[in-house]
Amino acid sequence: MGIPGKSVGRFIERAAKELNSLHSFMLLRHGKVVAETWWFPYAPEHPHLLFSLSKSFTSTAIGIAISEGCFKIDDPVIGFFPRKRHPGDISEELRTMTVRHLLTMTSGHGKCSLEGVKKNKFQGDWVRRSSRSLWSISPERISSTIQERHTCCPRS
Repeated sequence: MGIPGKSVGRFIERAAKELNSLHSFMLLRHGKVVAETWWFPYAPEHPHLLFSLSKSFTSTAIGIAISEGCFKIDDPVIGFFPRKRHPGDISEELRTMTVRHLLTMTSGHGKCSLEGVKKNKFQGDWVRRSSRSLWSISPERISSTIQERHTCCPRS
């Protein structure tokens, strides 16, 4: 593997002692997993909520898509979804929301967009359900960011 196994083991032991609430550790080298461990009750076969880490993956993917000309940062978000999945009447806030608003966490939603989705165990048409009346604040009037998963959605 090119990395001393004892060093990796010492790192994992020290991290477990000094860091709070570890879930897992994975080390990749040349695209292959060379070390992996999980702390109880977490395990690789259980879905794992990533919370704010999702923003890093999302912004990276969006940056790549924009650089490849797939869309522009100021494109309206509603245009990414088929009309048949739109809510019956599209609010001005939803109509004017752009990719930039989502990336900067200034989309203007006044309540948690995941509560209804979570209640239905992620079944059904979550696009239609989450786009119904969530955006009550014009994106241009947002004065502070709304950290959706940490602020408005209680962990369950």
